[in-house]
Parts: sequence; C-alpha cells; structure tokens
Amino acid sequence: MRPWATFGEEIGDLLFVLVCLANSQGIDLDESWAAVMKKVYVRDKDRWK
Repeated sequence: MRPWATFGEEIGDLLFVLVCLANSQGIDLDESWAAVMKKVYVRDKDRWK
C-alpha cells in the first residue's frame, strides 16, 4: 500500500464533505476562496514566500 495515495484519498473525502456542507449552508465557495486568497496576499504577504 502506498500511504500517500491513501492520504490523498482522505483529503479528497474531506474536500467532498466540506463542499457538501458549504452547499447545505448556502455558502458561495468562490466568494469564500477569494476572501481567503485576498487575506493571504494582503495580510500575510510577508509570511509566505
């Protein structure tokens, strides 16, 4: 068994559940993603190189 392949599948499962949860709550993931990326590029611009 390749442990990273299994780990990747688990991350995929988490993403699926998060998308389902967001949809059930009426959350626009495009808007949420844009807000997070703005935060990363503006507030945290010197944190991540």
